[in-house]
Amino acid sequence: TPDWTPLKGIAFLWEPKWILERGGQHIVTLLDPTIWLAAAGQMFFTLSLGMGAIQTYASYLREDDDVMLTGLSTTATNEFAEVVLGGSIAIPAAVTFFGLAGALAVADKGVFYLAFVSMPAIFSYLPAGHLFGALWFALLFFAGFTSSVAMSQPMMAFLQEQFGMRRVHAALTLGAFFFIATHLCVFLRGAVDVMDFWAGTFGPPLFALIEVILMMWIFGADRMWQEMHRGADFRAPRFFYYTSKYVTPAFLLLIFGAWVWQNLIPQRVYHGFIERIEQVDDSGYVVINVDGRIVEGRVQLGEGGTNILRYGETAQLGSFKRGERVVIGFRKASNVLSFLADERSYLDRLVKCVEGQKPGITIWVTRLFLLSMLITLCIAVAISWRDREGNQP
Repeated sequence: TPDWTPLKGIAFLWEPKWILERGGQHIVTLLDPTIWLAAAGQMFFTLSLGMGAIQTYASYLREDDDVMLTGLSTTATNEFAEVVLGGSIAIPAAVTFFGLAGALAVADKGVFYLAFVSMPAIFSYLPAGHLFGALWFALLFFAGFTSSVAMSQPMMAFLQEQFGMRRVHAALTLGAFFFIATHLCVFLRGAVDVMDFWAGTFGPPLFALIEVILMMWIFGADRMWQEMHRGADFRAPRFFYYTSKYVTPAFLLLIFGAWVWQNLIPQRVYHGFIERIEQVDDSGYVVINVDGRIVEGRVQLGEGGTNILRYGETAQLGSFKRGERVVIGFRKASNVLSFLADERSYLDRLVKCVEGQKPGITIWVTRLFLLSMLITLCIAVAISWRDREGNQP
């Protein structure tokens, strides 16, 4: 079809979509903290920021090594390969073979569906598709393996320095932990998406925020600026000094604050029977009976208005009748409905956790696992710090 072209795929990747429907609400994308958090998480994750990897590698450098040039070249090369090359291949190919609607459906099925399901399906249509498929998975393997090595180095160094392990024993210990932990992703459907959200999207920006505050405000911005340029062949513009000290922490705090408001502040959702429903021009209102309590909400029609769903599809306000059981949700701090839906549409399309998954045992098991890992790491760091303080003269 005319919409299934590489140019449409590039447009899908680079043209902004100003209005986005999520969780029953129509959201202006540039004001959506979830999108900003996902973008920040992708940026920090791909550069291994906020994970301790950069600090661990930096500890092996000499005092006068040029970190400015190294950081600039590494960042530029990585982003060029990821955004320009990677983004110009996978997404346009998915749109070309599956169409715009199909590409969106692929994205909704999980973070790794494109790489492990959709791309092999695309290669099957190409001449020598088996060869391209083998090359694709070989590249994925090396990308994942090298990233795993980089992210494992902080724990490797910790096991060696704190417990006196030989490098081989530390590697075997860490490998055994990875072997056990990855079985959650094998046997619990959706666990990999939960891990990806908390460890790959939410975690890096949060820890990067903590690092920025520690380095620029506690260690000292002037001292940090001096250390950055020790042995450097060129100096960064002074603009980055003020950006790192003021703009970066303020912007990340704003993103996290808005995300908490959007996702963790409970939304007012009611299940009940329609007592009255009316439409006047571009608006209307719905009155429902919730166990004897009357709840009324205003319906905003048109683009960016109330999301009306019936049998899983977008519907008109007039398709609902008095006495029908529905679910309504209000926008925060407003009497305008974010959605009006029947029970099935609500369960199928609107009920999702912050990780983008349906609520269930998988979500909580994976969350508890990640929380236990975080607590264990905090205890290990506290013990290490206490021992270090005790060994000082």
